[in-house]
Amino acid sequence: MPHLSKTRVLHGLQCPKQLWWRVHEPGAPELEHPPGLQWAFEEGRKVGALARSYVPGGVLIDLPH
Repeated sequence: MPHLSKTRVLHGLQCPKQLWWRVHEPGAPELEHPPGLQWAFEEGRKVGALARSYVPGGVLIDLPH
């Protein structure tokens, strides 16, 4: 049985069908991000990596969603 996380609750509040897809069909094409949004995610990751490089011993705390 899939667990219910805060992220999933928020997805369900935004769109019940989105929650269903995320639980039952996580690979559904409807869940893919548009290229522009994917670019923004990549830029955010670059900023995070740069920020960690400025802090000696800085590490990424990667938690599951």
